[in-house]
Amino acid sequence: NVTNLGNRKWTQVAIVPNLLCVRKELPVDSVAELVAYAKAKPGKLTYSTTGVGTSTHLSGELFSRMAGVQLVPVHYRGSSPAINDLIAGSIDLSFDNIGAIVTHARSGKVRALGITRRERSPLAPEYPAVAETVRGFETTTFAGLVVRSKTQKHICDIIERDTLAVCGDQLMKDKLAAVGIETVGRNSAELGRLPGALTALEHHQPATRHATHPRVMIELVAPFLIPSRIHWFTCIMTLSKFSFDAITRW
Repeated sequence: NVTNLGNRKWTQVAIVPNLLCVRKELPVDSVAELVAYAKAKPGKLTYSTTGVGTSTHLSGELFSRMAGVQLVPVHYRGSSPAINDLIAGSIDLSFDNIGAIVTHARSGKVRALGITRRERSPLAPEYPAVAETVRGFETTTFAGLVVRSKTQKHICDIIERDTLAVCGDQLMKDKLAAVGIETVGRNSAELGRLPGALTALEHHQPATRHATHPRVMIELVAPFLIPSRIHWFTCIMTLSKFSFDAITRW
């Protein structure tokens, strides 16, 4: 699924939603109860982010605008310290990457209220979609491979072929599915355009304009997830027009 993002090639691999979780002591058991509680305490509830402009930050900003509440972001350097403070009760809620926080939710260390998809995830059906309460709400990230625009076509074809082969590997699918991450592995013709989830934040630019910087995050894929047939990296793009602009300028 190598396709153009501006003048660059992009290969999508997986779709990763966030999971809305609250500290155990917060007296809410659903998204609707959280909205009502936040409206009764404007500017009092805090939510953790993994940094300014990340999907965890933009999720909170978008939720605040669409639900009509005032949440206060607290920025951390990564998921681990953010989740630790949520577990400790220092932070009220979080929209963290499902792969990072779902084990804590399932063990009861934090309370999960909803997944940031438009519908329930078949990989984590126990969590309702936030959009069931806040209509139209959706924030996800997607992971893949990027190559420079001048990369020769036959090399792109090899990367695409091997990417699709690895995405079809059952070991990889099982490892990612266990933490709610959906393996995609579409080819170029099937991708064709960015996932529709990107439009959610583009349609709500005022919600994030004051707090967002163009940002593209590069991470190494954990080596145990996939066979070591080729070198892998992921480019996780924050779902907003600002980040889209950033990657097309890269």
